[in-house]
Amino acid sequence: MLQTIGVAGALGLASGAAEVETETEATAEAAALNRHDALRTGRFEVELDGEAVSGWQTVTIPSRSTEQDEYREGNDADYEKKVWGQTTFDDLEMERGLQREDVNRLYDWHEAVRAGKADEGRKEIAVKLLDGRGGNPEPLLEWRFEEAWIKEYSPPELDASADGDVATESITVAFDRMVREEI
Repeated sequence: MLQTIGVAGALGLASGAAEVETETEATAEAAALNRHDALRTGRFEVELDGEAVSGWQTVTIPSRSTEQDEYREGNDADYEKKVWGQTTFDDLEMERGLQREDVNRLYDWHEAVRAGKADEGRKEIAVKLLDGRGGNPEPLLEWRFEEAWIKEYSPPELDASADGDVATESITVAFDRMVREEI
């Protein structure tokens, strides 16, 4: 049996039901990856002081906003001119599943901040957005947060009625400087 099926705007030939199903799955996966080549939010990695740290479930990259000021020129008092002022950043929000091998990593970091230990309390954070294609994703964008420190630590919420939920801890991070660059 010979069937003709459309594959992303082109026609292809397949024989047998198993081949049609496999090609259809491949077509669906290719279409999902190539939605106008939009990047996916689910593939990212986080480094603390250059060391990869796993288990992150969500990272909210801070938004930034620039203040607006107005002024009037002396001979044109009827109209205000708009100019920009200072730019500010929100905090970095991160949530991570507790890992057996480093269960105290974030807690100890926050303890160093609480104790006023400047050397241990400030870290460099890198968040890399990965290309969603293939089995070996490459970083495309990186946000670096310099002189970062935890200003709020939330331990996991424990619930005996939860069915297999992951114990997560979350942090709110302040930083001195954020740099975004294409890799």
